[in-house]
Amino acid sequence: MRDETGTRWPTTEADIAPSVRAQFAQFEKHEKFVRASIATPVTAEYREHGSAEGRAAFQQSLATVTRGLPSAESRHLVAICVALYSAPFWRFFVELSAVTPLGGLPPLDKLDAISAKYGMTRLGPPMFE
Repeated sequence: MRDETGTRWPTTEADIAPSVRAQFAQFEKHEKFVRASIATPVTAEYREHGSAEGRAAFQQSLATVTRGLPSAESRHLVAICVALYSAPFWRFFVELSAVTPLGGLPPLDKLDAISAKYGMTRLGPPMFE
């Protein structure tokens, strides 16, 4: 799957933003394949391996940033980066953008439904209505 989608992990802090853009572009290019891989239980083992590999890559690329952080905060930052770099998160943004008017905000019911689909919840009071 990695070869098919061109998955590459960032190796430095400066690589993170460009790598995410490049990876999402690859997800777009191979959308049918990526969507199928998200929905297929067989890929669960791959996702676990990819997650471990991603954690190692982000620990390396964020070493300067996390050096002074408590261990738990460092792990959280790395976990967030791995999640943001994932195909499911890309799908979340694709679906969210489909229900969001140009220059506007998504309807809260749509935001909540899409978030729930991906195991997320909106925290706190609505930031917009």
